[in-house]
Amino acid sequence: MKKLPFDLEKALAGKKVVTRDGREVTELHLFNNTKSMYQLLGCLDGMLDSWTDAGCSGRDSTSDLFMGYNIKTVNGFEIAAPESKPLEEDTTYFLPELQLQNLFMENDWCDSSFDNLMLKRGLVHLTKENAIAHAKAMIGIDPNEEEK
Repeated sequence: MKKLPFDLEKALAGKKVVTRDGREVTELHLFNNTKSMYQLLGCLDGMLDSWTDAGCSGRDSTSDLFMGYNIKTVNGFEIAAPESKPLEEDTTYFLPELQLQNLFMENDWCDSSFDNLMLKRGLVHLTKENAIAHAKAMIGIDPNEEEK
């Protein structure tokens, strides 16, 4: 499981959330009308737990929150797994594009046959960085190495 910085809006929308040490957190709810600084409640290891709205734990940093994402292996390189479900209308997405110098193409989801074909082929990413990493892996370049 790879991790990205915590994003409260995405977490509350149901995106995958993990702790610093990789444990999954589910059923997150934000309670704005409380005097506690730990207004974010969720389920961790089968128990109710709490965090600040920035994802910070009051106990130890291993329980701090991050956005998690699944990985996919392409040509032996680990990359962020592409999207697997149709996107909301007008959501911008990115495709690995080997014929372009920048290695990605940007598009807006309109539920077209093209959009769905790219989704079915496992090429739809929500960030250009993930699409570029996917393209590099496809042509055998380590996506984690800095270009010279």
